Formats: sequence, C-alpha cells, structure tokens
Amino acid sequence: MVPILSVLLDLADGKSRIRNASQLRYKECDRLQSMGQLNKMGARVREVADGLEFEGVEKLQGAEIDSFHDHRIQMSFAVAGCVAEGTTWISDTEAAGVSYPGFISDMQRLAMPIEVVNP
Repeated sequence: MVPILSVLLDLADGKSRIRNASQLRYKECDRLQSMGQLNKMGARVREVADGLEFEGVEKLQGAEIDSFHDHRIQMSFAVAGCVAEGTTWISDTEAAGVSYPGFISDMQRLAMPIEVVNP
C-alpha cells in the first residue's frame, strides 16, 4: 500500500508524511528506499528512518526505474509513469507477475507510456 500511496502523495498539494513504516525495509526490497526513486521523476520525497516525507509536485517526468524485483515497486512506478511526461522504463519483466500476471500487458493495452526491460 505504501508504494502506490507514495505516488499519490507526490502529486498531492502541500506536504505529506508516512510514518511508522520501518517494516517496509524488510520486504522483497527496502521499499522506503526504493520509492526514493520518485526523485528521478521530479518528485520531492525524502527518506526518513521510519517512513517518507513528500512535498507535492504538479508533474512527474519519465525516468529509468529499478523495480528491485519487487512487484509492488514495479506496479507503483508503472502507475507513476502513466501520469508522467515522457516514457518511464522499469526493470524486470517478471516482478508484477507475483500478484497480477497480466499487469504490464494490460497497462500497455491501455496505451500507457511505460516500458519494462530486463536488467
């Protein structure tokens, strides 16, 4: 939930925080650190010990993103790529298959500007 919430908070007006989420450092990857990649897209996110802090931006830019083989990271950045200007490239064609095997093909069928590449 925190990865997709992070995308939404990046686009919200003002400042937002996620706290008490240090357990996310021990999932498939360190999800807090991974969501810091939103900064590559022009977001203003700061990692803190137990969460993330955001200062909303109007737009995101396409970027090259590492999914760290984590399905939630891959899917969240795919959604971010849908609202970003330009193309977003996301590593690892297999990650989303853990929870939604047809996710990437469904997103591409909707003409979303994302591309998944093998690392």
